[in-house]
Amino acid sequence: MHPQHIEGSKSLNQYAFDLYNQSKVENENLLLSPLSTYYALLMAYEGASNKTKQEFENVLYIENSEYIPNKVLNTQKQQSDSYMV
Repeated sequence: MHPQHIEGSKSLNQYAFDLYNQSKVENENLLLSPLSTYYALLMAYEGASNKTKQEFENVLYIENSEYIPNKVLNTQKQQSDSYMV
């Protein structure tokens, strides 16, 4: 697996667990799409700068912006033996 795939997967997984933990309500059903909100925030991240960009990096667990966000978005488009497109 390429470093950008690993970095993107770690970032998305950490974000997804945080989103779920902050959204859940006792004895209630919950339906959300971490991938959709993650991608929406990545688009906003691309337009951000300075402190705002740093805040996005904290929320999205972006440790190495060299791999995020375009590499993550491109990963979604690539075919893999482990899933079908």
